[in-house]
Amino acid sequence: MVRTKRKLPLSVLRLACACLLLSSAALSARENPYDVLSKALIPFEKLFARESGVIHRAVLADLAVAEMTGNGAVPPGAAFRLALQTPDKLLVSGGPILGRQITACRNGKDLWACPGAQIAAMLNSEPPADEQANYVLNNIVLPIPQKQLVFLPIVFQVRDAGDEAVDGETCTILDVTLLPQLAAGLKVQDWSARLWIRPNYKPAKLDLSKPGWHAAILVKKLDFVSALPPAAWQPTPEQSGDVVHITPAQLIRLAATAGLKIDQ
Repeated sequence: MVRTKRKLPLSVLRLACACLLLSSAALSARENPYDVLSKALIPFEKLFARESGVIHRAVLADLAVAEMTGNGAVPPGAAFRLALQTPDKLLVSGGPILGRQITACRNGKDLWACPGAQIAAMLNSEPPADEQANYVLNNIVLPIPQKQLVFLPIVFQVRDAGDEAVDGETCTILDVTLLPQLAAGLKVQDWSARLWIRPNYKPAKLDLSKPGWHAAILVKKLDFVSALPPAAWQPTPEQSGDVVHITPAQLIRLAATAGLKIDQ
């Protein structure tokens, strides 16, 4: 018995070709993870650029803690407002941290925190470590030379980890680590990060890990602006009656209560 080959109907061949074309288009449309990271970092790079033509020098962010474990753990659901203006202004407000709503601000060389009475009692309960006694605050800068900021994305190893929805918006997931030589020089070789990037290239979620500590932070809002008014770095009328001015060494210890480490 001789078997003859059956030809596929032309309609089936056309359908198969169409599926292959659509599949190829979908694969080619997948953006390179380094390009995604680069576009996400550009607004942050411009914050630290010294060129006179840079428009945005400040950023406002509303953050929420999805998860945190380890020393200084903050409970899930804790919410924070962060304001940063280069070169020397930073404000973090929110909580709870150790059961309190806390505001800590750096306005140039002036450091203040609220609620003052509670924070003063906490900070005065033990003396600062000797290595912190002569701590001096420098300008807020990236640990990369100014002329190399444009190359910032290539100091990372980036892997595309797929897609996932955050707050109903499909985000690209990137696994990010510093190049081994740079990580060793900055003493962060044990750190790793996972980023969820929105279609507009703004971060939606940040997951940071190191041995004994882990934090997952939701970025609810992120706005870049030219500058914030002087009043943004002063206590509000409601806070003004309970403010304590602190030293750089005390700022280090206050940050440590939230699991953050500030190095000189």
